[in-house]
Amino acid sequence: MVQIGDAARLTGVPAKLIRYYESAGLLSPSRRQGNGYRIFDERNLHELRFIKRARTLGFPIKQIDLLLGLWRNKKRSS
Repeated sequence: MVQIGDAARLTGVPAKLIRYYESAGLLSPSRRQGNGYRIFDERNLHELRFIKRARTLGFPIKQIDLLLGLWRNKKRSS
């Protein structure tokens, strides 16, 4: 579990962009500490790395959201 600054460093995604992805619903909601700070787990970090790679490859946000939705849906057939 890491705070937003460490998540940004570990994934190469700026903190401002992490906040945007979370508010847009692209990133799974992070947990919050008692002081309100965001806490990111390994799943969040994996999603951020995926989003960054997909954006680098030219995927638009809507398609990335669709792909993440498929990945998150454990009940779909493979």
